[in-house]
Amino acid sequence: MKINYLRGKLLGNYQEFIGFGVFLMVFTEIGGLNFFSSLWIILGLVIITGKDGIEFEPKAQFLKEYYQILWVNFGLWKSYHDFPFIAVLKSTEIRRHQSMYSAVETADRKVFYDIFLMDKSHRKKILIKRFKEEGDANLQSQQICKELGLEFTVYRPVISARTRRRRR
Repeated sequence: MKINYLRGKLLGNYQEFIGFGVFLMVFTEIGGLNFFSSLWIILGLVIITGKDGIEFEPKAQFLKEYYQILWVNFGLWKSYHDFPFIAVLKSTEIRRHQSMYSAVETADRKVFYDIFLMDKSHRKKILIKRFKEEGDANLQSQQICKELGLEFTVYRPVISARTRRRRR
């Protein structure tokens, strides 16, 4: 039984809007369907339908980080045997916008709670899913732990002796 988690769009909202515009522009301007216009239509569809996600095969302990384009998944299977932990990490994204005509600058701050698959040293991470609410992320991470047979942990990366000496 495969478990699939869709992470989101491959491109942002603006790029998707541009892809939709390219698709419509070429589709409505076609006098005859030729090779060049076909490429533009395919490019528009790729931009509109592009998504990424992660798929698990719990019995064999394999995962596939994939890109979905035109309803076809592209990705390679690899073992997640070296990733025994799951953790929820808080991340903040800040986007700054400046007006072209005045010195006004605005900033958007968004907080996300990401579920990661982590190795024993907590240095390597694989994103499973992103949430806007902490409660939803914690609930989903407990469910993923049960389904995959992994351990939920708090993020504490191993600090080398050299780094410890430098911090003193």
